[in-house]
Amino acid sequence: APIGTIAEPPPIAIIRDPVTGAYLAGNVPFPLGNSLIFDYDRDLSDSNPLTYLEDAITNLFVWNNLAHDYLYPHGFDEGAGNFQALNFSSGSGGDEVFARAQDGSGINNATFSTPPDGSSPTMRMFLWDTNDDAEFRDACFDNVIILHEYGHGLSYRLVGGPGNVSCLSHFEQGGEGWSDFIGMILTLKDVDGSGGVGEFTLGEGIRSIGNYVLEQGAGGGGVRSRFYSTDMECPGTFCNDMTYDQLTQLQAPHGVGTLWASMLWDMCWALIDEYGFEPDLSQSSSTAGNIRALRIVIEALKMTACEPSFINMRDAVFAANQSLYGSADEELLWEVFARRGLGVGAQAGGTASFEIPTARIIKTVDKESALIGETLTYTLTVKNNTSQSLSQVVITDQISSNLSVSPGQISNGGTRIGNTITWPAISLSAGASVVRTFSGTITATEGTTATF
Repeated sequence: APIGTIAEPPPIAIIRDPVTGAYLAGNVPFPLGNSLIFDYDRDLSDSNPLTYLEDAITNLFVWNNLAHDYLYPHGFDEGAGNFQALNFSSGSGGDEVFARAQDGSGINNATFSTPPDGSSPTMRMFLWDTNDDAEFRDACFDNVIILHEYGHGLSYRLVGGPGNVSCLSHFEQGGEGWSDFIGMILTLKDVDGSGGVGEFTLGEGIRSIGNYVLEQGAGGGGVRSRFYSTDMECPGTFCNDMTYDQLTQLQAPHGVGTLWASMLWDMCWALIDEYGFEPDLSQSSSTAGNIRALRIVIEALKMTACEPSFINMRDAVFAANQSLYGSADEELLWEVFARRGLGVGAQAGGTASFEIPTARIIKTVDKESALIGETLTYTLTVKNNTSQSLSQVVITDQISSNLSVSPGQISNGGTRIGNTITWPAISLSAGASVVRTFSGTITATEGTTATF
């Protein structure tokens, strides 16, 4: 009908093929009268989902555009390979997202296929019928699921570069985790009206994925094995005790992704606790914690190695933080990763470390026990586990009063004053280590044994 006249919309059946999911006519439902007021408000509990298809398409359209607009100022722009029909600066255009509501090719799921920059991805949103009463839930009304799927496009385009979308196919990659994180951080808001967001508030710091389509409410566990929560004290109603040493027990990709997203969610809240919360996601210059977390994750994706391990993904976070914020809060970030086993000594494949990097001294001795008159040799290994060079590092050690140490028994110019051995100050580059040794003879009452 001509613009300005009132007419009934065409029958739903000609908009979408219920078997293949193909749209036969139309795109985003246009408001009658060219009003640009998309106020569809049908009964979403209707047993026939086709009755609210226009509502579903509209919400899907809005959130795809919001995802584009939220992510653009934080690093997913044209040069990075974002999704736009027309590009104005760099990158390849002609790759707007084809988002399909109530797609007939599947059920109880959603998908996002991502070709290289310049070709359009396709988002497919399915109906969910997991309820006993056979009522459908439409994924197009679960905003976290929409953003999760968009997040797959983000990670595929950024890891390896926009022209290479083949970098996330192995067991340990964090694709599902990045997507969960994007879904949560872009929907994080003050849900309880407290004037801010709370780390231990249900629906804010405590989140789940897919609780809408499963009709569970905010307290439901959704489709993941754990809530996303910084509370690691289990058992507990909303705890999450996942750590890197559980990696081999997890299923790929969603179990593995849940572990990675748990770490990113912890990071987000550590930064919010330090810098506060910015509700306006367009404020890319904001120093608030959630904006920092979002920018770090997007920048880290660009720096992540193809077919990454958790170690690679963690290191990319530190590289991004260095690039964006001059390595501010590095100790905070190490604490975040180390508490879930991705500390300085962690190795790909699930070998966990709960230690943060510091300049550490490891002291060993060549004998477990010795008698009076025997000589012991001590070795001090000092390693700089930080990412920065350290200067004026002074190594000292306290020794027992019953250990006789002469100047010639101390390496590298060390001196003894009283019961303290001190070596001259040195510089220690990132990752470097030095060794210092000294020897001494046990002097004590006859018949005693010294054990160290």
